[in-house]
Amino acid sequence: VNPGDFEVTAIIKKLDEMKKFPVILFENVLNLHGKKSEVRALMNEAISQDKVQVALNMPLTTNRVQIAERCLELEEKRVKPVVVSRNEAPIKEVVQVGEKVDLYDLPILRHHYMDGGPYIVMPTVVRDRESGVYNLSYHRMEVKNPRLTGFYSSPRHLWKVFKDYEERNEPCPAVTVIGHHPAFNMGAAYKGPFLVDEYDIIGGYMDEPLRLVPSETFGEDMMVPADAEIVIEGVLLPNERLTEGPFGEAP
Repeated sequence: VNPGDFEVTAIIKKLDEMKKFPVILFENVLNLHGKKSEVRALMNEAISQDKVQVALNMPLTTNRVQIAERCLELEEKRVKPVVVSRNEAPIKEVVQVGEKVDLYDLPILRHHYMDGGPYIVMPTVVRDRESGVYNLSYHRMEVKNPRLTGFYSSPRHLWKVFKDYEERNEPCPAVTVIGHHPAFNMGAAYKGPFLVDEYDIIGGYMDEPLRLVPSETFGEDMMVPADAEIVIEGVLLPNERLTEGPFGEAP
């Protein structure tokens, strides 16, 4: 079976109705060209409490309050990242730039029946111009063409970083990370003070330094996770807006 986006989401919805939440790996899934993708799709890796406990290396006997307290401890712990060489970084095993980039090659899902299109909803990284700190947050990205997505941002931390670039009429570097340790994705949801470097927060969640490597597009000015499955590098364009959606807003 080569499921497309509606078939994948139908399977997930059916399992949810049955109160079953297994980790699901789709080996043969269609990309946006309607062909078998070279990339597999993994779902539900952190959908239940026991999976969160495993991801954070906690006993399965811990309750929700203890998990929340542990997250606060990890956020205060903060572990600085380390930089590795290109040869040590799995993310550099396959590199596509320029006209070779085609988002349609990926099995990006249309999550809900009435969505405006297929969406990426994974952590995006930006870097504050003045302080140099890295900020991560989740943003919906409707795929518009092979090298263009929409990008929705509420007036929070990423918006602040972007507006600083936009006021100078400069593009804002941004990278979206698809596929990493579940603790990485949890740390990317941190909602603390603006000037806290969230790569440090993620290191706390992972209980080890996050490995970074220079990006292809921006070099050392934008470090990216060396152990990510996929990193999409691009820019948020100043003074450019487009219509996107609707989107069901449930990850």
